[in-house]
Amino acid sequence: MIRRFVIVVLLTLVMGCAIGTARDQWVISDHAYDVDTLIFPHLVGPGVISAKYDIPALPLKVSVTEMDLTNPYIVLETCMGSGHAWGIETPPHMATSNTRPGHEVVAAVNGDFFNNSLLSEMGIPLSGQVTNGEMLESTHNCACLVMDDNRRPYIDRLRFKGQITFGQDSFPLNLVNRLRYYVEDIAADQSILFTNAFGPMTYYGSSTGKMVLLRPASGEFSWKPNGTEKCVVESVFDARVLTVIPDGKAILWLKGTYADHAASISAGDMLDISFSLTFNNEPGDVEIHQLIGGSNDIIMQNGVLVQDWQELHPRTAVGFNADSTRLYFVVVDGRQDISVGATLKDLMGIFLALGAVNAMNLDGGGSSCMVVNDEVINSPSDGNVRPVGNGCLVVSTAPEDDQIGIIGFEPGCYSLFISTTTSFGVWGYNQYGVLRSRDLQGCTFSCDPQVGTFDADGTFHASSQPASGNLYATCNGLTATQYVTIIKPRLKGDVDGDGVVKIDDVIMIIDIILGITPQDAAADVNADGKIGIDDVSDLIDLIMSQTPL
Repeated sequence: MIRRFVIVVLLTLVMGCAIGTARDQWVISDHAYDVDTLIFPHLVGPGVISAKYDIPALPLKVSVTEMDLTNPYIVLETCMGSGHAWGIETPPHMATSNTRPGHEVVAAVNGDFFNNSLLSEMGIPLSGQVTNGEMLESTHNCACLVMDDNRRPYIDRLRFKGQITFGQDSFPLNLVNRLRYYVEDIAADQSILFTNAFGPMTYYGSSTGKMVLLRPASGEFSWKPNGTEKCVVESVFDARVLTVIPDGKAILWLKGTYADHAASISAGDMLDISFSLTFNNEPGDVEIHQLIGGSNDIIMQNGVLVQDWQELHPRTAVGFNADSTRLYFVVVDGRQDISVGATLKDLMGIFLALGAVNAMNLDGGGSSCMVVNDEVINSPSDGNVRPVGNGCLVVSTAPEDDQIGIIGFEPGCYSLFISTTTSFGVWGYNQYGVLRSRDLQGCTFSCDPQVGTFDADGTFHASSQPASGNLYATCNGLTATQYVTIIKPRLKGDVDGDGVVKIDDVIMIIDIILGITPQDAAADVNADGKIGIDDVSDLIDLIMSQTPL
């Protein structure tokens, strides 16, 4: 009875007051949340850092890779699954299969939504794609990330227009390396261009109309997003299923009324194919070098929310800062007890906290995956990594160099409990920042005296009191510095984080229940995954059991 009376009194008191604490926080969907760093920011490639964060009150696990676009040895590239529009591949395999000397993939994420319902169209991205200045697939007013030839990023919707010209005749080119834009029926009357980027053969259902086999008039086809290819007709024939696309050539499929144009086309004729990709809002003179789409949702532009998707899902998204010098990939885990997923408005808060003001959504759900230095650092919701239609690769173009020129403490959490005993690994990178060793031997360790001590064998003993400072590792004349904080374990019910459970914490839990302050995992006193009146009761019992009457 006394306990219930205390609860009622406290509920009455806190209706008119709120107590907060000063902590590092991210504002997500209009609420401030405490953020724990699970993997501290660390070097993964030239001008590239990665980190992982936890927002326990939601709960949410967030993996981040950040690119410095001013670094001359790092580029973003899009890639197709299995190297073709028609095919799927896991992001870890994309990273491995696209790595070669002088072109080392240091990070990768999944890309666009893709067709996964029909085997004949499996893996075809839904929003279009450009890779290294080549149009791999046409787009249609879809939200896309674009990188120009100066590595400047843009987020906008783009429209494709194609044109076929021979002699005095001219007609539209409807599609490039795709049969439809989404899930609509394949149109009876249309023109489709298949290049080698589609795959080794044309669509299995391409059995009506006419086909035109083309070779370049000179050199090789480049298929620029905004350009014209001069072609020579090699042959015109009745359309047939799974027609082989010879290397270095292309096939134009004319269906329905478009097939009538084939009557005027003969072997040896010259034919021009023109592409045009137009931004809805950005300048029209952008030289498009990379392009990839996603869910067709632009999250924010110039720090303002554009679109929301209010369901909680695993997410992959990309954004960049105000001066377009830093690109951020974010993967949020979801559909799990440890991470429930995010809305697009949630993602906006995450991007703003990181420093981005423009962002768009990529494919999510079971496709969400982030690979860093050949390791998947997020927790895919399917329980394993899903093969996807395309992806984004963060690529080092630095010269080959196996000599260690930079060292750093191994990735991990460097907030340690008081009196902890542990040891640390050291990673070695070449002079450009490309990882060369995950287990550098022969290092000696030291630290600022307030944070602890090292034994001669490298064992670290954390101080018995909270402190902060630096750890140091030295190897072959190179030194790594790692900031570390020594903290007390946080007690359940210690909502204000002062190391003591008391009546102030009870008031703060009630604030959380009433929605006055954001959730905090420490408020879940009974560890049932929810914060409610039972937690208030249990904390009052705990306080009363510790306080003599």
